[in-house]
Amino acid sequence: MTRTNKADSVLSRMARLQNRLINYQEQAQEINPPNVEALRQASQYEQMILERNRWRAWAANLEAEKEELQRRVREVERRRVQEAEELEEENRVLEEENRKWRRRIEEVNKNHRIILQIIFVSILIFFVNKILKFFEIL
Repeated sequence: MTRTNKADSVLSRMARLQNRLINYQEQAQEINPPNVEALRQASQYEQMILERNRWRAWAANLEAEKEELQRRVREVERRRVQEAEELEEENRVLEEENRKWRRRIEEVNKNHRIILQIIFVSILIFFVNKILKFFEIL
C-alpha cells in the first residue's frame, strides 16, 4: 500500500520534471532558434525514458503487492498454526477430563454392583431366616 503511493509520487515527480524540461526547452528556443531534428530526437528519447519509468513504477507496484500478499500469507499461516496449537491443547484437556469421567463412571458402576450384591445377600439372608423360622414352628 505504501509503495503504491510512492510509485504514484514518482509519476507525479516525473510529470513535474517533464514540465520543467518543456519550460527549459521553450526558454532555450527563445534564445537559440530550434533545431527541429534535434528536438524530435530529444522528444523520442524523453518518451522512451518516460515509458521506461512507467514500467519501473508498474514493476515497483507489483513488487509491493507481492510483498503485501506474502505478508498476508505469512499472517494467515501463523494464525492457522496458532489455532491448531490451541485446538490441540483443548483436545488434550478434554481427553484428560474424559479419562477422569470414565474412571468415575467405572467407580460408580463398581459401587452399584457392590450395593446390588449386598442387597441380594441381605434378601437371601432374610428369606433363609424366614424359612428357618417357618421350619422351627412346624
